[in-house]
Formats: sequence, C-alpha cells, structure tokens
Amino acid sequence: MIYQEQVMEVAKIIANYSMGSADLLRRIISKKNLKKMHENRKIFIKGALKNNIKLKIANKIFDLMEKFAGYGFNKSHATAYAIISYYTAYLKSNFTNEFISANLSLSINNINKIKFLIKDAINNFNINIL
Repeated sequence: MIYQEQVMEVAKIIANYSMGSADLLRRIISKKNLKKMHENRKIFIKGALKNNIKLKIANKIFDLMEKFAGYGFNKSHATAYAIISYYTAYLKSNFTNEFISANLSLSINNINKIKFLIKDAINNFNINIL
C-alpha cells in the first residue's frame, strides 16, 4: 500500500467498511492512535471473517495497513508533488542559470540555502557566481 485511498479500499472490500468508516480508519492509522487502532483491528477482523477471509490473513492485512501509517500519502498530493518535481528538474536541466538565479533570489534571507545553491552551481554545473 502506498496511498491512503488504498487503505480505505482494502477496508471496504475485505471488511465491509462504509466509505465513512474507512475514512475514519485511515485517519486513525495515519495518526497512529494505538488504542483506536486496536479497537479497529477487532472490527476489521470481524468484517473480514464474515467475508470468509482466514483470521491469519486478515491479521496480516491489518498489519500491512498499520505499517503503511509510517509512510502513507494522499494520492492527489503525491501526484502534485511528482508534477512539481518533474517541472523543477526540467527547469534546472534546461534553464540552469535562470533556475539558480531565481532560487538565489527566493533564498535571500536564508544564508545556509544560499551557500548550498552556490556550491551546487559551482560543483555540479560549472557556473561561477559573482
């Protein structure tokens, strides 16, 4: 599982959660609320057993959902970040001088970032900063 929406879908399909209940489960898992996660494990297992899912498999699936809490991300946010990353990489590769200049201007109040950007420009792009 990568996206929060996948946790919701698994809860709906495996354990007959409604969309509202699946969203609550997603929030509980994301916030790592151990007490509520334990309560929801019981609900999830009960629903899974009604769907003829073996207890061991249902527990394993819930374990995967709990593990997901450490890195799960909303799909629309992930997509937006991927697009921004693509455009940023494109601009840095194809308009390097302008990209570095704009970043330096935007970082005027952050000396550590300016040092990093200058070092990056010199070491990776052979650009001299005046």
